[in-house]
Amino acid sequence: HLAAATVRRDGKIVRARILREEAGATGGPRLPAVAAHKRALADGRTKRGKPVRGEESFVELQAHVTDMGEDRFKKGARRIVNFARENGCDLIIMEKLGGLIPDAERERGINRALVNWNRGNLVEWVKQLAVDAGLRVVEVAPHWTSQLCSKCGALGARFSADHGQPVFDAVGKMFACPECGYSANADHNASVNLHRRFYGELAKVEKVRNGVYRVTNLDQPSAEVDLEQVKSRLAARAARMCSGEAMPF
Repeated sequence: HLAAATVRRDGKIVRARILREEAGATGGPRLPAVAAHKRALADGRTKRGKPVRGEESFVELQAHVTDMGEDRFKKGARRIVNFARENGCDLIIMEKLGGLIPDAERERGINRALVNWNRGNLVEWVKQLAVDAGLRVVEVAPHWTSQLCSKCGALGARFSADHGQPVFDAVGKMFACPECGYSANADHNASVNLHRRFYGELAKVEKVRNGVYRVTNLDQPSAEVDLEQVKSRLAARAARMCSGEAMPF
């Protein structure tokens, strides 16, 4: 999907939607397709060798890659901005560049340079279209937004399914909390927490030692949390979610 979008009004989330990239010819090129063209461009230039001074190589292919990217970014950014306008928003809160990881970037063959190129251009197009729509865009640090529970503020965990079994990792698609029992699409949980960070409501997380962190919520005493213990407590519920018995969102 493209993004998890949430609308907050008067301190409450009033609308939530997973914005998906449109399929087919109207949805813009998929990132793996752009990656394949970029690899073809790099391979061709490598085989050709150093170009003659003042000469450009593979001009048509380079132009095609540029057009593919611009089409993708415009359409993705327009979906985000349109969602904000449809819901009467005047501010769009986005993750700062380093934490923005659309699903396509997790696929094989998508290298780090292309990831950064994709994120940066998407954010810039959102900013441009937002100005035209009379909206402000604010970038917020994403640290811990996807691992803190958006309901109770406790430290939880992200995980994905691998052959019906949970695999805990930082880019997992699901989230579960060991304290209040909340579970959700991990990007939705992070989206809600971006609001909380913007308004200064999100818990503070500090590293105590390897694997152990101190979590301080505004209205609760700080507590030390061992991430391995969190995963152990969630293992059975995560397994049920991965088997399809209790899928969130």
